[in-house]
Amino acid sequence: MPRIGPRFWLAFDVLLGCAMIAVAEIEIATGATYEHVPVWPGPRAVTSVAVVVLIAPVVLRRVRPRLALALLSALLASVLLLLGDVQSGVAFVLLVVILYSGAAHIRRAWPSLTAAAVLVVVVGTRPGAITGVGDLVFFAGLTALAIVLGRAVRLRHEQIDRLTRQEQELRRLHAAEVAAATAAERAAIAGELHDIVAHAISIVVIEAQVGRRMLPDEPGRASEALRTIESSGRAALTELRRLLTVLDGGEQADATAPTPSVANLADVVDRLRAVGLAVDVGQDELPPLPAATELAIHRTVQEALTNSLKHAPGKPVRVRIRRDDEHGQVEVTVQNAAGDQAGAVPGSARGLIGMRERLRLVGGTLTTGPQGAEFVVRATVPLDAVPHHAGPLDGAAVRVHG
Repeated sequence: MPRIGPRFWLAFDVLLGCAMIAVAEIEIATGATYEHVPVWPGPRAVTSVAVVVLIAPVVLRRVRPRLALALLSALLASVLLLLGDVQSGVAFVLLVVILYSGAAHIRRAWPSLTAAAVLVVVVGTRPGAITGVGDLVFFAGLTALAIVLGRAVRLRHEQIDRLTRQEQELRRLHAAEVAAATAAERAAIAGELHDIVAHAISIVVIEAQVGRRMLPDEPGRASEALRTIESSGRAALTELRRLLTVLDGGEQADATAPTPSVANLADVVDRLRAVGLAVDVGQDELPPLPAATELAIHRTVQEALTNSLKHAPGKPVRVRIRRDDEHGQVEVTVQNAAGDQAGAVPGSARGLIGMRERLRLVGGTLTTGPQGAEFVVRATVPLDAVPHHAGPLDGAAVRVHG
Protein backbone atom coordinates (compact mmCIF):
# COMPACT_ATOMS: atom_id res chain seq x y z
CA MET A 1 0.00 0.00 0.00
CA PRO A 2 1.58 3.33 -1.04
CA ARG A 3 2.28 5.86 1.68
CA ILE A 4 0.42 9.16 1.70
CA GLY A 5 2.56 11.88 0.19
CA PRO A 6 3.62 15.23 1.73
CA ARG A 7 1.22 17.21 -0.48
CA PHE A 8 -1.74 15.46 1.08
CA TRP A 9 -0.57 16.29 4.61
CA LEU A 10 0.13 19.90 3.68
CA ALA A 11 -3.40 20.20 2.31
CA PHE A 12 -4.71 18.55 5.47
CA ASP A 13 -2.87 21.04 7.69
CA VAL A 14 -4.18 23.97 5.62
CA LEU A 15 -7.73 22.68 6.03
CA LEU A 16 -7.16 22.11 9.75
CA GLY A 17 -5.89 25.65 10.20
CA CYS A 18 -8.80 27.11 8.18
CA ALA A 19 -11.33 25.08 10.17
CA MET A 20 -9.89 26.22 13.50
CA ILE A 21 -9.83 29.86 12.35
CA ALA A 22 -13.41 29.56 11.11
CA VAL A 23 -14.63 28.12 14.43
CA ALA A 24 -12.75 30.78 16.41
CA GLU A 25 -14.15 33.57 14.22
CA ILE A 26 -17.66 32.21 14.71
CA GLU A 27 -17.11 32.16 18.48
CA ILE A 28 -15.91 35.78 18.36
CA ALA A 29 -18.71 36.94 16.04
CA THR A 30 -21.47 35.32 18.10
CA GLY A 31 -19.99 36.36 21.43
CA ALA A 32 -19.80 32.78 22.69
CA THR A 33 -19.41 32.49 26.48
CA TYR A 34 -18.32 29.94 29.07
CA GLU A 35 -19.89 30.35 32.51
CA HIS A 36 -21.09 33.80 31.43
CA VAL A 37 -17.56 34.86 30.42
CA PRO A 38 -16.63 35.42 26.73
CA VAL A 39 -14.43 32.60 25.49
CA TRP A 40 -12.39 35.19 23.58
CA PRO A 41 -12.10 38.29 25.76
CA GLY A 42 -11.02 41.68 24.45
CA PRO A 43 -12.14 43.83 21.49
CA ARG A 44 -13.61 41.73 18.69
CA ALA A 45 -11.60 43.39 15.92
CA VAL A 46 -8.31 42.84 17.72
CA THR A 47 -9.23 39.29 18.71
CA SER A 48 -10.27 38.39 15.15
CA VAL A 49 -6.90 39.41 13.80
CA ALA A 50 -5.06 37.76 16.71
CA VAL A 51 -6.83 34.47 16.07
CA VAL A 52 -5.70 34.37 12.43
CA VAL A 53 -2.11 35.20 13.38
CA LEU A 54 -2.23 32.65 16.20
CA ILE A 55 -3.51 29.69 14.18
CA ALA A 56 -1.85 30.31 10.80
CA PRO A 57 1.51 28.64 11.72
CA VAL A 58 -0.37 25.32 12.03
CA VAL A 59 0.29 24.79 8.30
CA LEU A 60 4.03 24.58 9.08
CA ARG A 61 3.80 21.87 11.73
CA ARG A 62 5.08 19.13 9.38
CA VAL A 63 7.24 20.98 6.87
CA ARG A 64 8.96 23.19 9.49
CA PRO A 65 8.18 21.52 12.81
CA ARG A 66 10.71 23.42 14.96
CA LEU A 67 9.63 26.79 13.56
CA ALA A 68 5.96 25.90 13.95
CA LEU A 69 6.45 24.75 17.55
CA ALA A 70 8.32 27.94 18.47
CA LEU A 71 5.80 30.26 16.75
CA LEU A 72 2.67 28.53 18.02
CA SER A 73 3.96 28.27 21.59
CA ALA A 74 5.11 31.91 21.67
CA LEU A 75 1.92 33.23 20.03
CA LEU A 76 -0.40 31.19 22.28
CA ALA A 77 1.49 32.29 25.39
CA SER A 78 1.34 35.92 24.20
CA VAL A 79 -2.42 35.74 23.48
CA LEU A 80 -3.08 34.20 26.88
CA LEU A 81 -1.02 36.88 28.61
CA LEU A 82 -2.53 39.75 26.61
CA LEU A 83 -6.17 38.71 26.42
CA GLY A 84 -6.44 37.06 29.83
CA ASP A 85 -8.81 34.18 30.52
CA VAL A 86 -9.30 32.48 27.11
CA GLN A 87 -11.81 29.63 27.49
CA SER A 88 -12.28 28.77 23.80
CA GLY A 89 -12.25 25.13 22.82
CA VAL A 90 -10.18 26.15 19.81
CA ALA A 91 -7.41 27.30 22.16
CA PHE A 92 -7.36 23.90 23.88
CA VAL A 93 -7.29 22.10 20.53
CA LEU A 94 -4.46 24.37 19.42
CA LEU A 95 -2.56 23.56 22.62
CA VAL A 96 -2.89 19.83 21.93
CA VAL A 97 -1.90 20.30 18.27
CA ILE A 98 1.17 22.31 19.26
CA LEU A 99 2.51 19.74 21.73
CA TYR A 100 1.53 16.68 19.69
CA SER A 101 3.10 18.06 16.50
CA GLY A 102 6.35 18.99 18.24
CA ALA A 103 6.63 15.54 19.82
CA ALA A 104 5.73 13.73 16.59
CA HIS A 105 7.73 15.68 14.01
CA ILE A 106 10.86 16.75 15.90
CA ARG A 107 13.54 14.13 16.41
CA ARG A 108 14.29 15.00 20.05
CA ALA A 109 11.74 15.35 22.83
CA TRP A 110 13.16 18.37 24.67
CA PRO A 111 11.62 21.08 22.39
CA SER A 112 8.12 19.77 23.08
CA LEU A 113 8.82 19.42 26.80
CA THR A 114 10.15 22.99 26.90
CA ALA A 115 7.07 24.32 25.09
CA ALA A 116 4.82 22.36 27.46
CA ALA A 117 6.61 23.81 30.50
CA VAL A 118 6.25 27.39 29.17
CA LEU A 119 2.55 26.95 28.43
CA VAL A 120 1.91 25.30 31.81
CA VAL A 121 3.54 28.22 33.58
CA VAL A 122 1.58 30.78 31.51
CA VAL A 123 -1.75 29.03 32.00
CA GLY A 124 -1.07 28.32 35.65
CA THR A 125 -0.28 31.97 36.44
CA ARG A 126 -3.45 33.36 34.83
CA PRO A 127 -6.00 34.32 37.45
CA GLY A 128 -8.85 31.82 37.54
CA ALA A 129 -7.44 29.54 34.88
CA ILE A 130 -6.86 26.62 37.27
CA THR A 131 -9.35 26.68 40.15
CA GLY A 132 -8.82 23.27 41.65
CA VAL A 133 -7.19 19.88 41.61
CA GLY A 134 -9.55 18.74 38.83
CA ASP A 135 -8.45 21.56 36.54
CA LEU A 136 -4.81 20.85 37.36
CA VAL A 137 -5.14 17.12 36.64
CA PHE A 138 -7.07 17.83 33.43
CA PHE A 139 -4.54 20.33 32.12
CA ALA A 140 -1.48 18.24 33.10
CA GLY A 141 -3.04 15.10 31.65
CA LEU A 142 -3.93 16.92 28.43
CA THR A 143 -0.37 18.16 27.87
CA ALA A 144 1.17 14.82 28.87
CA LEU A 145 -1.22 12.90 26.62
CA ALA A 146 -0.42 15.12 23.65
CA ILE A 147 3.34 14.63 24.09
CA VAL A 148 3.10 10.88 24.73
CA LEU A 149 0.91 10.35 21.66
CA GLY A 150 3.27 12.45 19.58
CA ARG A 151 6.33 10.50 20.69
CA ALA A 152 4.52 7.20 20.10
CA VAL A 153 3.69 8.25 16.55
CA ARG A 154 7.26 9.44 16.07
CA LEU A 155 8.70 6.12 17.22
CA ARG A 156 6.27 4.22 15.01
CA HIS A 157 7.28 6.26 11.96
CA GLU A 158 10.94 5.72 12.78
CA GLN A 159 10.34 1.99 13.04
CA ILE A 160 8.49 1.99 9.72
CA ASP A 161 11.30 3.96 8.09
CA ARG A 162 13.88 1.58 9.55
CA LEU A 163 11.96 -1.46 8.31
CA THR A 164 11.55 0.20 4.92
CA ARG A 165 15.29 0.80 4.69
CA GLN A 166 15.96 -2.77 5.76
CA GLU A 167 13.54 -4.02 3.13
CA GLN A 168 15.22 -1.89 0.47
CA GLU A 169 18.63 -3.16 1.57
CA LEU A 170 17.38 -6.76 1.48
CA ARG A 171 15.94 -6.15 -1.98
CA ARG A 172 19.26 -4.70 -3.09
CA LEU A 173 21.18 -7.63 -1.63
CA HIS A 174 18.72 -10.06 -3.19
CA ALA A 175 19.10 -8.37 -6.56
CA ALA A 176 22.89 -8.53 -6.18
CA GLU A 177 22.71 -12.22 -5.25
CA VAL A 178 20.42 -12.92 -8.21
CA ALA A 179 22.81 -11.05 -10.51
CA ALA A 180 25.81 -12.96 -9.11
CA ALA A 181 23.97 -16.28 -9.39
CA THR A 182 22.92 -15.42 -12.93
CA ALA A 183 26.49 -14.53 -13.87
CA ALA A 184 27.77 -17.75 -12.28
CA GLU A 185 25.09 -19.75 -14.09
CA ARG A 186 25.98 -18.13 -17.38
CA ALA A 187 29.65 -18.88 -16.76
CA ALA A 188 28.78 -22.50 -15.94
CA ILE A 189 26.68 -22.76 -19.10
CA ALA A 190 29.50 -21.25 -21.14
CA GLY A 191 31.89 -23.79 -19.62
CA GLU A 192 29.50 -26.64 -20.41
CA LEU A 193 29.07 -25.48 -23.99
CA HIS A 194 32.83 -25.10 -24.40
CA ASP A 195 33.49 -28.56 -23.02
CA ILE A 196 30.86 -30.19 -25.21
CA VAL A 197 31.61 -28.36 -28.44
CA ALA A 198 35.42 -28.20 -28.13
CA HIS A 199 35.66 -31.93 -27.44
CA ALA A 200 33.42 -32.87 -30.38
CA ILE A 201 34.93 -30.39 -32.81
CA SER A 202 38.48 -31.46 -31.95
CA ILE A 203 37.63 -35.07 -32.79
CA VAL A 204 35.79 -33.99 -35.93
CA VAL A 205 38.74 -31.91 -37.16
CA ILE A 206 41.30 -34.66 -36.48
CA GLU A 207 39.18 -37.32 -38.16
CA ALA A 208 38.41 -35.03 -41.10
CA GLN A 209 42.14 -34.60 -41.61
CA VAL A 210 42.64 -38.37 -41.43
CA GLY A 211 39.72 -39.03 -43.78
CA ARG A 212 40.93 -36.47 -46.29
CA ARG A 213 44.39 -38.08 -46.41
CA MET A 214 43.06 -41.65 -46.53
CA LEU A 215 40.19 -41.21 -48.98
CA PRO A 216 42.15 -41.76 -52.24
CA ASP A 217 44.12 -44.84 -51.06
CA GLU A 218 42.22 -46.27 -48.06
CA PRO A 219 38.48 -45.64 -48.45
CA GLY A 220 37.74 -48.10 -45.64
CA ARG A 221 39.80 -46.04 -43.17
CA ALA A 222 38.15 -42.87 -44.49
CA SER A 223 34.74 -44.45 -43.95
CA GLU A 224 35.72 -45.29 -40.36
CA ALA A 225 36.77 -41.67 -39.82
CA LEU A 226 33.40 -40.49 -41.08
CA ARG A 227 31.65 -42.88 -38.68
CA THR A 228 33.70 -41.44 -35.82
CA ILE A 229 32.75 -37.93 -36.91
CA GLU A 230 29.11 -38.98 -36.96
CA SER A 231 29.21 -40.59 -33.51
CA SER A 232 31.07 -37.62 -32.01
CA GLY A 233 28.55 -35.23 -33.51
CA ARG A 234 25.64 -37.29 -32.17
CA ALA A 235 27.19 -37.40 -28.70
CA ALA A 236 27.70 -33.64 -28.73
CA LEU A 237 24.10 -33.06 -29.86
CA THR A 238 22.83 -35.36 -27.10
CA GLU A 239 24.75 -33.42 -24.42
CA LEU A 240 23.62 -30.10 -25.89
CA ARG A 241 20.00 -31.29 -25.75
CA ARG A 242 20.53 -32.32 -22.13
CA LEU A 243 21.93 -28.90 -21.29
CA LEU A 244 19.12 -27.07 -23.09
CA THR A 245 16.54 -29.31 -21.38
CA VAL A 246 17.95 -28.38 -17.99
CA LEU A 247 17.90 -24.69 -18.94
CA ASP A 248 14.27 -24.94 -20.04
CA GLY A 249 13.32 -26.59 -16.75
CA GLY A 250 12.16 -29.76 -18.50
CA GLU A 251 12.56 -33.37 -17.43
CA GLN A 252 15.91 -34.95 -18.17
CA ALA A 253 15.81 -38.18 -20.16
CA ASP A 254 18.28 -40.40 -18.29
CA ALA A 255 18.39 -43.06 -20.98
CA THR A 256 19.43 -40.73 -23.77
CA ALA A 257 21.28 -37.98 -21.92
CA PRO A 258 22.95 -39.13 -18.70
CA THR A 259 24.59 -36.50 -16.55
CA PRO A 260 28.36 -36.53 -17.15
CA SER A 261 30.10 -38.42 -14.34
CA VAL A 262 33.19 -40.47 -13.59
CA ALA A 263 31.32 -43.63 -14.55
CA ASN A 264 30.65 -42.54 -18.13
CA LEU A 265 34.14 -41.19 -18.75
CA ALA A 266 34.63 -44.50 -20.56
CA ASP A 267 32.57 -43.11 -23.47
CA VAL A 268 34.96 -40.16 -23.76
CA VAL A 269 37.99 -42.44 -23.63
CA ASP A 270 36.52 -44.77 -26.26
CA ARG A 271 35.83 -41.92 -28.65
CA LEU A 272 39.38 -40.63 -28.31
CA ARG A 273 40.88 -44.08 -28.70
CA ALA A 274 38.81 -44.46 -31.87
CA VAL A 275 40.56 -41.45 -33.38
CA GLY A 276 43.99 -42.80 -32.55
CA LEU A 277 44.76 -41.27 -29.15
CA ALA A 278 46.59 -43.82 -27.01
CA VAL A 279 44.94 -43.44 -23.60
CA ASP A 280 46.05 -45.48 -20.60
CA VAL A 281 43.58 -45.18 -17.71
CA GLY A 282 44.00 -46.12 -14.07
CA GLN A 283 41.39 -45.47 -11.41
CA ASP A 284 40.87 -46.34 -7.76
CA GLU A 285 37.49 -47.34 -6.43
CA LEU A 286 35.85 -44.11 -5.30
CA PRO A 287 33.29 -43.47 -2.55
CA PRO A 288 29.98 -41.78 -3.33
CA LEU A 289 30.62 -38.26 -4.66
CA PRO A 290 28.38 -35.22 -5.14
CA ALA A 291 27.00 -34.80 -8.64
CA ALA A 292 28.86 -31.48 -9.00
CA THR A 293 32.15 -33.18 -8.07
CA GLU A 294 31.47 -36.02 -10.53
CA LEU A 295 30.80 -33.46 -13.26
CA ALA A 296 33.97 -31.53 -12.38
CA ILE A 297 36.12 -34.68 -12.61
CA HIS A 298 34.44 -35.73 -15.86
CA ARG A 299 34.94 -32.34 -17.52
CA THR A 300 38.53 -32.04 -16.25
CA VAL A 301 39.54 -35.39 -17.75
CA GLN A 302 37.59 -34.68 -20.94
CA GLU A 303 39.18 -31.26 -21.42
CA ALA A 304 42.68 -32.55 -20.63
CA LEU A 305 42.31 -35.41 -23.13
CA THR A 306 40.86 -33.04 -25.73
CA ASN A 307 43.84 -30.73 -25.23
CA SER A 308 46.18 -33.71 -25.67
CA LEU A 309 44.42 -34.57 -28.92
CA LYS A 310 44.63 -30.99 -30.16
CA HIS A 311 48.18 -30.12 -29.13
CA ALA A 312 49.96 -33.49 -29.13
CA PRO A 313 48.12 -35.73 -31.58
CA GLY A 314 49.44 -39.29 -31.70
CA LYS A 315 51.26 -39.03 -28.36
CA PRO A 316 50.33 -41.43 -25.51
CA VAL A 317 48.34 -40.11 -22.57
CA ARG A 318 48.11 -41.45 -19.02
CA VAL A 319 45.05 -40.78 -16.86
CA ARG A 320 45.13 -41.54 -13.15
CA ILE A 321 42.19 -41.02 -10.77
CA ARG A 322 43.47 -41.76 -7.28
CA ARG A 323 41.69 -41.79 -3.94
CA ASP A 324 43.73 -39.99 -1.27
CA ASP A 325 42.19 -40.85 2.11
CA GLU A 326 44.99 -39.18 4.03
CA HIS A 327 44.07 -35.77 2.64
CA GLY A 328 40.38 -36.54 2.07
CA GLN A 329 40.45 -35.88 -1.64
CA VAL A 330 40.47 -37.37 -5.12
CA GLU A 331 43.55 -36.62 -7.21
CA VAL A 332 43.20 -36.59 -11.00
CA THR A 333 46.35 -36.57 -13.13
CA VAL A 334 46.53 -36.44 -16.93
CA GLN A 335 50.02 -36.66 -18.47
CA ASN A 336 50.98 -36.61 -22.12
CA ALA A 337 54.27 -36.37 -23.95
CA ALA A 338 54.92 -32.96 -25.41
CA GLY A 339 54.28 -33.02 -29.17
CA ASP A 340 55.24 -30.89 -32.09
CA GLN A 341 52.63 -28.47 -33.38
CA ALA A 342 52.40 -30.01 -36.85
CA GLY A 343 48.81 -31.02 -37.38
CA ALA A 344 47.78 -29.62 -34.00
CA VAL A 345 44.42 -27.87 -33.61
CA PRO A 346 44.77 -24.29 -32.30
CA GLY A 347 43.25 -23.58 -28.90
CA SER A 348 42.09 -20.55 -26.92
CA ALA A 349 43.18 -21.54 -23.36
CA ARG A 350 39.54 -21.13 -22.33
CA GLY A 351 39.40 -24.81 -21.40
CA LEU A 352 42.05 -24.51 -18.70
CA ILE A 353 40.29 -21.46 -17.27
CA GLY A 354 36.98 -23.33 -17.30
CA MET A 355 38.52 -26.34 -15.56
CA ARG A 356 40.03 -24.17 -12.84
CA GLU A 357 36.73 -22.39 -12.19
CA ARG A 358 34.70 -25.60 -12.22
CA LEU A 359 37.06 -27.20 -9.70
CA ARG A 360 37.07 -24.09 -7.55
CA LEU A 361 33.26 -24.26 -7.27
CA VAL A 362 33.51 -27.73 -5.69
CA GLY A 363 36.46 -26.82 -3.46
CA GLY A 364 39.11 -28.27 -5.74
CA THR A 365 42.39 -27.07 -7.20
CA LEU A 366 44.10 -27.27 -10.58
CA THR A 367 47.76 -27.09 -11.58
CA THR A 368 48.96 -27.37 -15.16
CA GLY A 369 52.27 -27.07 -16.92
CA PRO A 370 55.24 -28.88 -18.39
CA GLN A 371 57.23 -31.30 -16.27
CA GLY A 372 60.31 -32.42 -18.14
CA ALA A 373 59.24 -33.81 -21.50
CA GLU A 374 55.60 -34.09 -20.46
CA PHE A 375 52.67 -31.76 -19.98
CA VAL A 376 50.81 -32.51 -16.75
CA VAL A 377 47.31 -31.57 -15.64
CA ARG A 378 46.75 -32.28 -11.94
CA ALA A 379 43.44 -31.64 -10.18
CA THR A 380 42.22 -32.32 -6.66
CA VAL A 381 38.65 -32.41 -5.39
CA PRO A 382 37.42 -33.10 -1.83
CA LEU A 383 35.77 -36.36 -0.87
CA ASP A 384 32.19 -35.56 0.18
CA ALA A 385 29.89 -38.55 0.52
CA VAL A 386 26.42 -38.44 -1.05
CA PRO A 387 24.38 -41.33 -2.53
CA HIS A 388 25.97 -41.32 -6.02
CA HIS A 389 28.54 -44.02 -6.81
CA ALA A 390 31.45 -43.40 -9.12
CA GLY A 391 32.45 -46.66 -10.81
CA PRO A 392 35.52 -47.56 -12.86
CA LEU A 393 35.99 -46.33 -16.41
CA ASP A 394 36.20 -49.71 -18.08
CA GLY A 395 37.13 -53.18 -16.97
CA ALA A 396 40.09 -53.67 -19.25
CA ALA A 397 41.89 -50.42 -18.53
CA VAL A 398 41.47 -50.08 -14.74
CA ARG A 399 44.37 -50.45 -12.36
CA VAL A 400 43.65 -50.34 -8.64
CA HIS A 401 46.38 -48.56 -6.74
CA GLY A 402 47.12 -49.58 -3.20
